[in-house]
Amino acid sequence: MRFSVLLAAGSLVASPAAFTQGLTEAFGGHAAAYEGTVEIKQSIGDTTANVGKFVARLTCRVSEPTPGKLEVLLVRFLNSLEEGQQPMVGFDVASLSRGPEGFKLEPGGGTTAELEEGSLALKALFPLMLLPEFAAPPSGSEPRTDVELTLLGSVVVKVPLVASRQEAGESLTLLRRLAEGATPTFQFRDETSKLLRWSESYKLDSGKGLPSRLESALVFEGSLADSTVRFEQTLILNKKKSSDGLGDEGAKLASIEKDLRSLGVEFAAFKSPEEIAKQIGSFQAKARGTLFESVNDALDQRLAVYKASGLGKLAADFTLESLDGKKVSFREATRGKVVLLSFWGVG
Repeated sequence: MRFSVLLAAGSLVASPAAFTQGLTEAFGGHAAAYEGTVEIKQSIGDTTANVGKFVARLTCRVSEPTPGKLEVLLVRFLNSLEEGQQPMVGFDVASLSRGPEGFKLEPGGGTTAELEEGSLALKALFPLMLLPEFAAPPSGSEPRTDVELTLLGSVVVKVPLVASRQEAGESLTLLRRLAEGATPTFQFRDETSKLLRWSESYKLDSGKGLPSRLESALVFEGSLADSTVRFEQTLILNKKKSSDGLGDEGAKLASIEKDLRSLGVEFAAFKSPEEIAKQIGSFQAKARGTLFESVNDALDQRLAVYKASGLGKLAADFTLESLDGKKVSFREATRGKVVLLSFWGVG
C-alpha cells in the first residue's frame, strides 16, 4: 500500500526522514475542521470528586507566508456539556517546522480571544496537537527516548517515551506513549505527583493530507492530606471536513483565514462589542458552507461572554477627593492616558 500524498516516495516502510518530509510537502494550503470530546475525571480516594465532559473543536489552516516558512492558524473551541459553564475559544498562530525527528509546532505571534484565566484553562484542558513531533519508526516500535513534555499547559516534565506505528488497510497510525514501567514524578500544586499514563496518536489516511484522527491521554496521581488524588484526561478529535487548498476553494479559504486572524486581533485589543459583532457577522456570511463554518458558533458564544464581562466598554466614571481637597473626575483626569488603578485602605 502506498501513501501517495503522505509519503514523498516509497511504501509504508519509508525512512522517518522521508515520511516527515513528504507529509510536510503535502500540506501547503491544507485546512481541516475537527470535532470531538475532552473528558476530565478527578477522584479523591475511592470517591469521584469531579467529572467534566466538553465538546471540542479544532479548525486549522496551513499557509506559507514566505517561501520555506510554514504557519498554522488554529482555533480551539471548548464548550462544557454542563449548564452555566462559559465556552472557551483560543486563536493561535503557530510556526511549523520539520526535521528528521518530526514536526515542531510552536505557538507564537498569535493572539487569544480569552481572558488570562480562561486561556490557562484552555491550554490545560485542550492540549494543542495537530502533527506528530516525532519520527515515524520504519516498523514496530523504536527504543525509548527521554523527552520534555508540557502537561496541563504549564507543567514541564522529562519522561521516557516509546514511538510506534500501526498499519491497517489504507491507514497508518503513529503512536507515542510513556515507556512501560516508567512512573516519572513532577511537582503539581506544590505536591509531588506521579505520571501513570501519557500517550498521543495520529491516524493518517492515504491521500488525505492532515491526520484524520487525533487522540491524547493523561493520567497521574498525587496526594491530598492522607488521600490519593487521581486525575485523568482524554482528548479525541475526528476530522469532519478538509481541503487541499487548491483552486478557487483554496483562495476563498485564504481570504476567510485573513478575516479570522483580524478578528483575533480585535478581541485581544478589547475593541467595542459592537465593532466586533459587525466583523463577526461579515465573517460568518463568508464562512458559511466552508470548513471555517465550524468556527461560527464559537465566535457567537465568545462574543456573548465578551459582552457580559464588560470588555471593550468605557470604564465607569467616578469622582474622588484628592489629597489637597479637590474633586477629581476619573474620566476627565485620565482622558487619553493609560491608567493603573490601585485601591487600598487602612483599617
